[in-house]
Amino acid sequence: MRTILRLGAALAFLTTPALAAEGGFLKEVDDLPLPAGFVELPGGTLFEAPQGRIVEATVQGNMLEVEARQFYDQTLPELGWSRTGPDEFQRDKEVLRFEISLNGMRINIHFSLAPFKASGADDKGAK
Repeated sequence: MRTILRLGAALAFLTTPALAAEGGFLKEVDDLPLPAGFVELPGGTLFEAPQGRIVEATVQGNMLEVEARQFYDQTLPELGWSRTGPDEFQRDKEVLRFEISLNGMRINIHFSLAPFKASGADDKGAK
Protein backbone atom coordinates (compact mmCIF):
# COMPACT_ATOMS: atom_id res chain seq x y z
CA MET A 1 0.00 0.00 0.00
CA ARG A 2 2.83 2.44 0.86
CA THR A 3 4.45 1.75 -2.51
CA ILE A 4 1.22 2.70 -4.30
CA LEU A 5 0.93 5.92 -2.28
CA ARG A 6 4.55 6.83 -3.00
CA LEU A 7 4.06 6.12 -6.69
CA GLY A 8 0.94 8.30 -6.73
CA ALA A 9 2.76 11.15 -4.96
CA ALA A 10 5.66 10.89 -7.41
CA LEU A 11 3.31 11.04 -10.39
CA ALA A 12 1.50 14.06 -8.96
CA PHE A 13 4.87 15.78 -8.42
CA LEU A 14 5.97 15.13 -12.00
CA THR A 15 2.72 16.33 -13.57
CA THR A 16 2.40 19.61 -11.69
CA PRO A 17 3.11 22.30 -14.32
CA ALA A 18 5.13 24.58 -12.06
CA LEU A 19 7.32 21.71 -10.93
CA ALA A 20 7.54 20.23 -14.41
CA ALA A 21 8.97 23.57 -15.54
CA GLU A 22 12.12 22.49 -13.72
CA GLY A 23 12.86 20.63 -16.94
CA GLY A 24 14.54 23.84 -18.09
CA PHE A 25 13.83 26.64 -20.49
CA LEU A 26 14.20 27.21 -24.19
CA LYS A 27 17.69 28.55 -24.92
CA GLU A 28 16.62 31.61 -26.93
CA VAL A 29 13.40 32.31 -25.01
CA ASP A 30 14.57 32.16 -21.43
CA ASP A 31 11.07 32.28 -19.93
CA LEU A 32 9.54 29.53 -22.08
CA PRO A 33 9.57 26.44 -19.85
CA LEU A 34 10.18 22.92 -21.07
CA PRO A 35 8.46 19.91 -19.54
CA ALA A 36 10.71 17.78 -17.36
CA GLY A 37 12.92 15.51 -19.42
CA PHE A 38 12.69 17.54 -22.64
CA VAL A 39 15.84 18.65 -24.43
CA GLU A 40 16.35 21.29 -27.08
CA LEU A 41 17.50 19.90 -30.42
CA PRO A 42 20.34 21.56 -32.37
CA GLY A 43 19.52 23.71 -35.37
CA GLY A 44 17.35 26.42 -33.85
CA THR A 45 17.59 30.00 -35.02
CA LEU A 46 17.41 33.44 -33.48
CA PHE A 47 17.10 36.64 -35.47
CA GLU A 48 16.75 40.01 -33.76
CA ALA A 49 15.41 42.99 -35.68
CA PRO A 50 13.99 46.38 -34.73
CA GLN A 51 10.46 44.91 -35.07
CA GLY A 52 11.29 42.12 -32.59
CA ARG A 53 12.90 38.73 -32.45
CA ILE A 54 12.25 35.67 -34.55
CA VAL A 55 12.99 32.32 -32.94
CA GLU A 56 12.64 28.81 -34.33
CA ALA A 57 13.41 25.92 -32.01
CA THR A 58 12.49 22.27 -31.50
CA VAL A 59 12.52 20.25 -28.29
CA GLN A 60 12.10 16.52 -27.80
CA GLY A 61 10.96 14.35 -24.93
CA ASN A 62 8.73 11.57 -23.65
CA MET A 63 5.19 12.74 -23.04
CA LEU A 64 1.77 12.20 -24.52
CA GLU A 65 0.70 14.92 -26.94
CA VAL A 66 -2.33 15.74 -24.79
CA GLU A 67 -0.07 16.16 -21.74
CA ALA A 68 2.22 18.54 -23.63
CA ARG A 69 -0.77 20.65 -24.71
CA GLN A 70 -2.08 20.70 -21.13
CA PHE A 71 1.36 21.74 -19.87
CA TYR A 72 1.46 24.77 -22.16
CA ASP A 73 -2.25 25.56 -21.73
CA GLN A 74 -1.57 25.87 -17.99
CA THR A 75 1.91 27.41 -17.85
CA LEU A 76 1.85 29.97 -20.67
CA PRO A 77 -1.02 32.06 -19.21
CA GLU A 78 0.86 32.10 -15.89
CA LEU A 79 3.74 33.75 -17.80
CA GLY A 80 1.54 36.44 -19.37
CA TRP A 81 0.69 34.70 -22.66
CA SER A 82 -2.91 34.86 -23.93
CA ARG A 83 -4.36 32.19 -26.20
CA THR A 84 -5.19 33.58 -29.65
CA GLY A 85 -5.84 30.30 -31.46
CA PRO A 86 -5.09 26.60 -31.44
CA ASP A 87 -1.47 26.22 -30.34
CA GLU A 88 -0.98 29.99 -30.58
CA PHE A 89 -0.39 32.57 -27.85
CA GLN A 90 0.37 36.29 -27.78
CA ARG A 91 2.23 38.38 -25.23
CA ASP A 92 3.09 42.02 -25.67
CA LYS A 93 4.13 42.33 -29.32
CA GLU A 94 5.11 38.70 -29.88
CA VAL A 95 3.24 35.65 -31.13
CA LEU A 96 4.25 32.15 -30.03
CA ARG A 97 3.13 29.13 -32.03
CA PHE A 98 3.94 25.52 -31.40
CA GLU A 99 3.44 22.33 -33.34
CA ILE A 100 3.64 18.84 -31.87
CA SER A 101 4.71 15.83 -33.92
CA LEU A 102 5.50 12.22 -33.14
CA ASN A 103 9.06 11.00 -33.52
CA GLY A 104 9.07 7.30 -32.75
CA MET A 105 8.35 6.88 -29.05
CA ARG A 106 9.02 10.59 -28.38
CA ILE A 107 7.36 13.81 -29.36
CA ASN A 108 8.89 16.89 -30.92
CA ILE A 109 7.54 20.34 -30.12
CA HIS A 110 8.50 22.99 -32.66
CA PHE A 111 8.27 26.58 -31.42
CA SER A 112 8.02 29.64 -33.61
CA LEU A 113 8.20 33.10 -32.01
CA ALA A 114 7.74 36.21 -34.14
CA PRO A 115 6.66 39.84 -33.83
CA PHE A 116 2.90 40.38 -33.77
CA LYS A 117 1.57 41.88 -36.99
CA ALA A 118 -1.58 43.93 -36.53
CA SER A 119 -4.06 43.59 -39.38
CA GLY A 120 -3.35 46.20 -41.99
CA ALA A 121 0.25 46.65 -40.81
CA ASP A 122 1.53 45.56 -44.24
CA ASP A 123 -0.75 48.03 -46.02
CA LYS A 124 0.87 51.26 -44.78
CA GLY A 125 2.40 52.20 -48.11
CA ALA A 126 -0.34 50.76 -50.32
CA LYS A 127 -2.67 53.08 -52.23
